[in-house]
Amino acid sequence: MSWIFFIVLHLAVFTLVTYLNKTLLRKLDPLQVLFFQYIGSFFNVLAIGMIKNKGVFFEVSNAWLVFIGVLFAFGVFAMNKAIKINLSRTFMVNQLTGLVSIILSTIFLSEYLLFDPGTLKGILLIFSLPLSFMSVIFLKGFGKGRVSNSWVFWSIVFIIIIGGSMFLVKVFVADISPLEVLLFQYIGSFFTMSIVGIITKVRLRLGRKLVLKSILVGILMSTSLSFLYTSYSLAPLAYVQLAQRLGTTLIGVLLGLFVFKESRTLNRKSTLGMLLGFISLILILISSIV
Repeated sequence: MSWIFFIVLHLAVFTLVTYLNKTLLRKLDPLQVLFFQYIGSFFNVLAIGMIKNKGVFFEVSNAWLVFIGVLFAFGVFAMNKAIKINLSRTFMVNQLTGLVSIILSTIFLSEYLLFDPGTLKGILLIFSLPLSFMSVIFLKGFGKGRVSNSWVFWSIVFIIIIGGSMFLVKVFVADISPLEVLLFQYIGSFFTMSIVGIITKVRLRLGRKLVLKSILVGILMSTSLSFLYTSYSLAPLAYVQLAQRLGTTLIGVLLGLFVFKESRTLNRKSTLGMLLGFISLILILISSIV
């Protein structure tokens, strides 16, 4: 089958995940949602891996990948904190995670050509930097369009942590199957949220419907990622990332603005922030295919 088919499936399931996740975050703390979400994700990936590989598909020696799960847990927790405040603006600045990963690659992997002003790729990335940071400033908003300072804080936290984690995945797990990475990642993330929950004494005893809904989000999220990884195996990485990043950003922004009525909080300056963020995203995505 074509990679486009699997990308469409990925985005369709991702839309449902984003909607359900936001509805849960309206009622619950992100830690409560993630605790049960990671349970669903772990068992779903385990089942998919066992069926796809007809048996055990992971090496115990790769259990160190749990550490990456710990990092992602804090990053995703911060992202959900930001989504709880404003879904559309969070997805608009989410493109900065990719930029952080690129900057780290330039610094630590000596990939200086990424920002070479003598190449089209370099020019696009150089222009995307100020646009991205201006986008965050304007998306913070002024007057009617203003969101809380905590949104800025949590956005900066998840941008740095997830961007850094993406860089580590690129460096250390290039030769390990995606399902194995996800399995250990979910283990690390689940235990991290469990420990944080015990320390902060967040109530994890919820109603049955909320628990099942959170587990469902985890199952759907990991299923969505399995479709994405399948598309990676069928087409060049740059083309898949172009469709995936553009699609998920538009889905998050549109759901926030029109389904969850966040358009009511927009004014000219925050709308300009949206526009700058979208332009920056396009520049980053085009740079990946030139």
